[in-house]
Amino acid sequence: HFGAGGNLEGTFRADPTTGALLWVADCHGDTYSAFPQGDVVYSVGHAHYCGNLPGGFPQTTPWTYHHISAFTLEAQSTSTPDIYGYQDHAGQPAPGWLHIWPQFVVGSFTGQGQAGWSVSGNADYVVMGGEFPSVNGTAQQGLVRFARSANAPDTQGPRLSGSAWAPRVTSTASGTVQVQWQPNWDRDNETLTYRVYRGSQAVAPVHQRTVTERTWVKASMGFTDTGLAPGSTQQYRITATDPFGNVAQTAWVPVTVASSGTPSAYVAAVRADEPVSLWRLDETSGTTVADLVGTDPGAAGTGVTRGAAGAVGDGDTASTFSGTSAGLVHSTVPANAPDAVSVEAWVRTTTTRGGKVVGYGSAPTGTSNGADRHLYLDNTGRVFFGMHSSGLTTINSTGTYRDGQWHHLVGTYGSGVMNLYVDGQRVAQRTGVTYERSYWGFWRIGGDRLASWPSRPSSDWLAGSIDDVAVYWKVLSADRVLAHYVASGRGGPVPNTAPTAAFTATSAALTASVNGAGSTDPDGTVVGYAWTFGDGGTGTGSTASHTYAADGTYTVRLTVTDDDGATGTVAHDVTVAATTSTDLARDAFERSLDSGWGQADVGGPWALTGSAAGYAVVGGQGLQRIAAAGSTRAAYLGVASTSTAVSTSVGVDKPQTGSGTYISVVGRRVGTAEYAARLKVLATGVVNLAVTRSGTALQSTDLPGTYVPGTRLEVRLEVTGTDPTTLRAKVWPAGGTEPAAWQVSASDATAGLQAAGGVGVVSYLSGASTNAPMTVSVDDLVAVPLP
Repeated sequence: HFGAGGNLEGTFRADPTTGALLWVADCHGDTYSAFPQGDVVYSVGHAHYCGNLPGGFPQTTPWTYHHISAFTLEAQSTSTPDIYGYQDHAGQPAPGWLHIWPQFVVGSFTGQGQAGWSVSGNADYVVMGGEFPSVNGTAQQGLVRFARSANAPDTQGPRLSGSAWAPRVTSTASGTVQVQWQPNWDRDNETLTYRVYRGSQAVAPVHQRTVTERTWVKASMGFTDTGLAPGSTQQYRITATDPFGNVAQTAWVPVTVASSGTPSAYVAAVRADEPVSLWRLDETSGTTVADLVGTDPGAAGTGVTRGAAGAVGDGDTASTFSGTSAGLVHSTVPANAPDAVSVEAWVRTTTTRGGKVVGYGSAPTGTSNGADRHLYLDNTGRVFFGMHSSGLTTINSTGTYRDGQWHHLVGTYGSGVMNLYVDGQRVAQRTGVTYERSYWGFWRIGGDRLASWPSRPSSDWLAGSIDDVAVYWKVLSADRVLAHYVASGRGGPVPNTAPTAAFTATSAALTASVNGAGSTDPDGTVVGYAWTFGDGGTGTGSTASHTYAADGTYTVRLTVTDDDGATGTVAHDVTVAATTSTDLARDAFERSLDSGWGQADVGGPWALTGSAAGYAVVGGQGLQRIAAAGSTRAAYLGVASTSTAVSTSVGVDKPQTGSGTYISVVGRRVGTAEYAARLKVLATGVVNLAVTRSGTALQSTDLPGTYVPGTRLEVRLEVTGTDPTTLRAKVWPAGGTEPAAWQVSASDATAGLQAAGGVGVVSYLSGASTNAPMTVSVDDLVAVPLP
């Protein structure tokens, strides 16, 4: 309720017996209905601000309404103070905010401008009712359902493509091209894989990365392509792929590779750390201030004079600011204030009145109502970095810098820690900064509100020259700050950044094969690879193999060396076993583990979802312990085959309620998609068998007989071929006769699954069940390749 007598618009969870508050989702915009499903709580309303909830979305201008929200069932954090004057619940337990982003068109029936009024569902679907005429661009009048992941078609991918997602491709130095792009977004995935293609998508991308980020986070990405023929014409395309294989792509962008020009060492150092924006302030005239790396040009006021000598020694100029409200450059694209942030600028001044160099503000011009994440000088020339947390929190230099010389300033904040650097050296740090304020606004260069801030100067507006302002949605490390300072031509050579070692490993019998090609060096190249295999054996090269004398688990260590002699090291355990079997995977579970499943007899370690406490190996069986209705346990082995036969035995420990327990034996898992044989053990004792594609039944049947809790069911599944893939399965009681015929079969050609994949076991306790916890047991799992 919002208004007189009300203090909460969001969703809350309380103990029904004692009334004790368990958490508050301190969002603003009325909530009309809530529905818990397993580990998730869904709510319907018109939320426009969840910034008091760590990780929640900001309030935009104009407001953006989110008609359905999702939160974790358990508290995960603490609510923060409000910045807009709303009644808040600072310090109360808060749930985690979960990514769900469907788009609704509001209806007209009630005249209230609403979309949804009610939310409900069952173990498989969330159903929303209201007056909306469409959902996600499709006509859908007043009633819509959203499937849980296991049942969803997973066909909606990243939303931006073509002209709506345009990379910036430039060439300013001989033989090099710079490619910059903004993140895409997806309605049901925060994790996207980006690929940069040059010339054709028929060849491997020249750059690839996987990024997990909130939809509203403006984290710029970039790649510098080198070694190109000067004067040649190249074209570049960016693709974004979600975990289900759905792809969005930009148009091809042509560029002529520069035949002359030397790259600025300073700009190269800054680009390497991927700022969201870099305003060099080097224009000779006009009011537009170019954003060299991003898509947020600045606008200069009449008190900004161009053409001052620059700070970084590459011939680039700076701008001079008048010390009045007209001496301002502001960004033009509003965005949410970043949680983790680095703010960087060069300043030269002799003023005795102080002023703000750069910071974030809620308004583009004039004086903002809210402002922080800023660097400012007091009257003596001390430098301050400020964050509006539980109060107006600052750190500052002891030295003064109003000496008419250029000085490099960097303020960083992340994970409760503030840092201030001047001329490449850290001069102040503060830990335990409890909150950061989330609000909609603009970057301001030259001045903005400083009222009530510690050591407020006589002027909020700086009189002096400013150059090369960069902002980042992350924390710059101390060595990268120093690298930027040195790249300006000061303080000696740019300090080298050590390489990062990374490798993958596979094993066949007693031979392990390793590949370290994924190792990287941010400021150079990896030139050396040194392997130790844990038994005294060594190797070199980006790829290597080693044959062991005996079965066992060995620690393999890779040390990489970059072109400046720095090293990076990483280690992983690799298991080998001498066997003449052609088994892809095999596990008899003849070990004892209180948590987790450990290592399979063949096939490597089990990869588990959720806490390892939900798994155990006891009495010759692997156990999946499902603590709550609507919860899932999943265990996978990272083998790979396009034609696989899987056999195992499974069981549950007690009678079923609600919609029962689902057990899926996975025969091919590619990414997060999978083919499986699914057993539904129902409250009636009936067992339904289906072959499924990512939870969608392709064919199903009820098996004869009635299941008795604690007894074993033998499962056999074959997943063969590609384009199409054939699935067939059968189930029978342990000790009984295996059916001669397959009980269910189907074929499928879904694109994302026509590749080699792994195997596993997944269990799910229906949301309507009332007798949690439930334990699913697994034994004698064998996966073999089929011809």
